[in-house]
Amino acid sequence: MNLGKQIKLHRGKNSQLWLANNLSISINTLSAYENNRSLPSLEIFKNICILFNASADQLLEIKDISNTPKNQGNMLNEKLYNLRETLDLQQDEIATLISISSSTWSKYESGFRVPPLQRFRDICNHCKVSADYLLGLQMK
Repeated sequence: MNLGKQIKLHRGKNSQLWLANNLSISINTLSAYENNRSLPSLEIFKNICILFNASADQLLEIKDISNTPKNQGNMLNEKLYNLRETLDLQQDEIATLISISSSTWSKYESGFRVPPLQRFRDICNHCKVSADYLLGLQMK
């Protein structure tokens, strides 16, 4: 995943200061994102998508979204639950699929924890689900 390159590409001729201010982060933090030294939180990533009207699937290089649930939830944890139900998996089975503990998955589903961006990408890729769907982004 080369998210930094995608952020730079979408920023275009806008300055780092402009983008950093719009995301309420420092220029140093933005620079770390753009140079792939760190990844943004899921919340900052969602704001990047909204600001640039960019698909999360495209930015995260998610190619197969064939298992995206038809059920709509409002919150990420509800959507993760719907995803697991669509895949007809138990919590321990989906946790094993994405290489995390079942207690971690349970915390994602209950809303006590939000997956970090790399884990979020793993969920999308392994479960073949749209990142835009999970983040509640309506792409045109």
